[in-house]
Amino acid sequence: MKHRQQITASIRNADFARLGEEVQAVVSAGIEWIHFDVMDNFYVPNLTIGPDVCQALINYGITAPIDVHLMTKEVDELITKFAKAGAAHISIHPQSSKHLHRSLQLINDLGCSAGIVLNPSDTLETLTYCHHIITKVVIMTVNPGFGGQKLIPEVIPKIKEARKNFYNWFTEHDRRRNTNILESFPELENFWKLTQEEL
Repeated sequence: MKHRQQITASIRNADFARLGEEVQAVVSAGIEWIHFDVMDNFYVPNLTIGPDVCQALINYGITAPIDVHLMTKEVDELITKFAKAGAAHISIHPQSSKHLHRSLQLINDLGCSAGIVLNPSDTLETLTYCHHIITKVVIMTVNPGFGGQKLIPEVIPKIKEARKNFYNWFTEHDRRRNTNILESFPELENFWKLTQEEL
């Protein structure tokens, strides 16, 4: 089955001195979600943004849903802060919480939709006991923490399996959309439901 593709823009490489203006420009151009790559220099070796940036964009007038990917350790406090700042979607890695189910439920209790992020080496078995409280699974086709990486082709069967077995979820592939990738791996075209473009 071919699914509608949706593009979400990551603010990672935006000009932060003009962030509100740049985000508004891509939303006006048709981008549906704004994506936050949140890194803590602990779970991954990079440090990026926090909930204040989310709140600032909303105060600026951005109404597009903000999709937060937490690449951090001990996520519960950040979940609460991002939810209060206005995030619509929050996704976490299984390794980032001592109690994954509890953290996912916290996201839901705060009025956001919850997602699980799977690294290239993670298996889909993690989803077995949490599928009922998430609305999407994010399948990393690169290792978290850095942009500009090459797609890891061994992940593609996992994407296909996720779409086959968990068809009611919103399947996100954390990867910059690239026509060369689709030419090399045409089977992705039917499974690339959400991709990321950098501002």
